[in-house]
Amino acid sequence: GKTVHLKWLDAHIDDIEIVAVNDKTCGNSGYYGINGTFFDPGTGYCDPTHPNTLLGVAVQDGASVKSNGSQNAISRGTLIKLKNNLADGTFIFTKKMTSFPITHNSYTVNISNVQWAIGGISLLLDDTSITSSSDFSTKISSENPPAYSTDRPRTAIGYKGGNRVILCAIFDGDDLWNGGSGYGCNVYDVRTIMLNKFNCSMGVMLDGGGSTQISFKQGTSNNYHQTEARCIQVMVTAPM
Repeated sequence: GKTVHLKWLDAHIDDIEIVAVNDKTCGNSGYYGINGTFFDPGTGYCDPTHPNTLLGVAVQDGASVKSNGSQNAISRGTLIKLKNNLADGTFIFTKKMTSFPITHNSYTVNISNVQWAIGGISLLLDDTSITSSSDFSTKISSENPPAYSTDRPRTAIGYKGGNRVILCAIFDGDDLWNGGSGYGCNVYDVRTIMLNKFNCSMGVMLDGGGSTQISFKQGTSNNYHQTEARCIQVMVTAPM
């Protein structure tokens, strides 16, 4: 069998904040949390003279945290927390989307009513018709999930009810520090972990591989885990 090593934060929904870290790692960002959405590496990582364009939604308090952060480059799953509930009581939901405004349960949602949102790959945690990896693969194929069947480090965010959000980084169980292909888990495994380990009812998979990182407080010391010192562009943060 496959073993993975999980590191996660369990945070209150209103404490989540999407921030631009602009060519930093989680470990040197000054924040606690996980790496955020996908971005174009362009000419390379960690080069501020060549900004890495966001490829996914990264919104905080009704505005993009960085250029292009109000849209997904292709229609992909996005976890959205609203400032004001919809008339039916909805305050958090996932939506396969490209850009705002969007429609949810026949209500129009403008970016101005978004408390926070982060784009990724749909995990379809509430879809009980999915019973196999092939079921899941078929349903999300249009989102171009990276390296679907390959084991790699992965990052995910999920909502588990009771106003609690899970920020999870998944590393290889036997080689914690290896971010290469063959180390970590596949995309269906991410869905299984968020569903069965954390009982999340909605969520998305974020950027992964060498981008998978987490920073956290243990006792009085600040810690982080990453497989390489890859600079990322945005983080999903939580206080500790």
